[in-house]
Amino acid sequence: MVLFATITERKRREANLAVLAQIAEDFASLASEAQIMQAIGQRLARQLRLDGISFAEVDEPGESIQVKYNWNAADVPQIVGTFRFADYMTQEFSDTMRAGKAWVVNDTQHDERTDAQATAAIGVGAIINVPYFRQGEWKGCFTAMSRAQRQWTDDEVALVRDVSNRTFLRLERAAAEEALRQEAQRKDEFMAMLGHELRNPLAILSNTLLYLELTQGQDETMNYSKGIHQMNRQVQHLGRMVDDLLDVSRIRRGKIRIQRQQTDLSELVTHTVDAARSLFQQQERSLALQLPPSPLLVNGDAPRLSQMLMNLLTIGAKFTHEGGHVWVSLEPQGHQAVLRVKDDGMGIPAEELSAIFEPFVQGNTSLDRPHGGLGLGLAVVKQIIEGHEGQIQACSAGPGQGSELVVKLSLLLETPGVEREAPSVALQPPATTEAVQVLLVDDIQELAEMTGNLLG
Repeated sequence: MVLFATITERKRREANLAVLAQIAEDFASLASEAQIMQAIGQRLARQLRLDGISFAEVDEPGESIQVKYNWNAADVPQIVGTFRFADYMTQEFSDTMRAGKAWVVNDTQHDERTDAQATAAIGVGAIINVPYFRQGEWKGCFTAMSRAQRQWTDDEVALVRDVSNRTFLRLERAAAEEALRQEAQRKDEFMAMLGHELRNPLAILSNTLLYLELTQGQDETMNYSKGIHQMNRQVQHLGRMVDDLLDVSRIRRGKIRIQRQQTDLSELVTHTVDAARSLFQQQERSLALQLPPSPLLVNGDAPRLSQMLMNLLTIGAKFTHEGGHVWVSLEPQGHQAVLRVKDDGMGIPAEELSAIFEPFVQGNTSLDRPHGGLGLGLAVVKQIIEGHEGQIQACSAGPGQGSELVVKLSLLLETPGVEREAPSVALQPPATTEAVQVLLVDDIQELAEMTGNLLG
């Protein structure tokens, strides 16, 4: 009898090792998270005669758990979605998981740790839960279920834990590979869009130059003055695109320093909004401003903060329809200054609310999209805000419902009775009429010669 039990146990271990070998082969051939969870889960279910399995990601700081994949027998309810800890598990269960231990229940109807009525409703008679940890943090949970009560063996619990750890590691690699693939795809789309966006102003420049050359500026519909004005607009447009590209690159590599000093955010917002009014008038949009009655002082880089707000205003004008409205408001909230830029324009889909702040991400990347630009404005804004230790958030009820961008910056706390220091004014060098010599060095000869002509 002992010999028979020993042989049975050895065969069970050999079968478990064979399953692990098959799972290793599956890992090599499967790419997506869904494929991995389905194939591995069902292979383990066949080996242990399970009636259900599930993979879940744990967000311990947020006290929530997301069941990403759930396989059950046909007559067992499916459980997929995000749940709060309090709705999904008991305190004893979460303590067991945090301790890195397996939660093993042989009979859910008579085990005092489980809710007999709730487990019966979802068709669970016995269950194994094992946690997954990464760098000491509880990150996942794998569940094996049986409809009938059963006495789980140590080998079965060990196999469930082994498969869980291996699978979660493979899922993390699959997620990283997918993220790299999507980033490469976004970059490819961005390069195509960049070529398209550069070609348009260059085509206007070259055609305008050619037409002025052919007509010698004698055509009143496009004389020299109108042609120069048109080319100047396109040069400015090209300059803004190049500036955005350089800003994203430099800020991400830490090449741009944020030079912070005491700044009146109310005054800065007023000046920036005034500078943007001509843009809104040209595009027939309205721009409204609401300011607090007293100054709001922040420790900020005024030129960069002005650039941040101008980017938000430009985006508001671009994605608001003709006759639309953009509202700018600034107010103190506790120890923070809260800047809001709200519009009644195109709105933002819920799935894009966080992604829009990343480089190479746009809601519509097709070349025939109605609005041009590289889509780097919000990426630059985010980098500037983070350089000021602030936060930015996008809000929208969905497409066609408008959007709101909310910026929060820490306020400087003034000491009562102490007057604010006036900004220092740099001393100007005395004017001189003496001629000076300037050495121009550039690797483009035409640029050096033209700069010399302008200085001369």
